[in-house]
Amino acid sequence: MKIKKIAIFSLIILTELKIASAYIDPSGGVAILSSAGSIIGAIIALIGAFFIKRLIKPIKNIFLKITRQFKEKDKNTKESKKIKKIKPKKKIKH
Repeated sequence: MKIKKIAIFSLIILTELKIASAYIDPSGGVAILSSAGSIIGAIIALIGAFFIKRLIKPIKNIFLKITRQFKEKDKNTKESKKIKKIKPKKKIKH
């Protein structure tokens, strides 16, 4: 019974409302697009921040680890060359 009353009341309200129409002049579209553009820009910035945090940083860290390993290997080879140069030469007896 209660649902029927709500439905009838809703129909009466909807039929009594006057139809409204609006006109958007050509310059009004610019304002709508500029506000929509800022929202779209914010969404793109959010997506970009997500990709930087979740995708680019791990890839960057992997490359940094690899370059560190190469630098350590290069450093070790340079040190071994230095050690070879520092070794004293054997004295030749006459």
